[in-house]
Amino acid sequence: MRLLLNLNDMTKDKYKKIVLTWGYVALLMIQEDLLQYEKYEYCKPIQDAFYELETMIDFKYPRKLSDVNIEDYKQNFWRLGLSGDIAVSNLYSYTRNAWDYLMKDNHKET
Repeated sequence: MRLLLNLNDMTKDKYKKIVLTWGYVALLMIQEDLLQYEKYEYCKPIQDAFYELETMIDFKYPRKLSDVNIEDYKQNFWRLGLSGDIAVSNLYSYTRNAWDYLMKDNHKET
């Protein structure tokens, strides 16, 4: 039995929720996974989500995981009154939670 993702249902709103819930690095890690599997068509909505969020807040998001400055990532959590150090240590857990959120109700069994 395999799980096939129905990525057509992954909208900008879901991507924005990931950024606001688990941080932008979690979404960049998802984007890296999609690029690795050559799912380029799903990366455009990620970039669109970043652009829309940038117009609402005073922060320029990096567009690639290799451009991430970990101090900026911590600072985003500090702005919310949360610990940036804990966010860094929980990054892989946040990314897994974000993937679970995307997969929820978006897969079928074969």
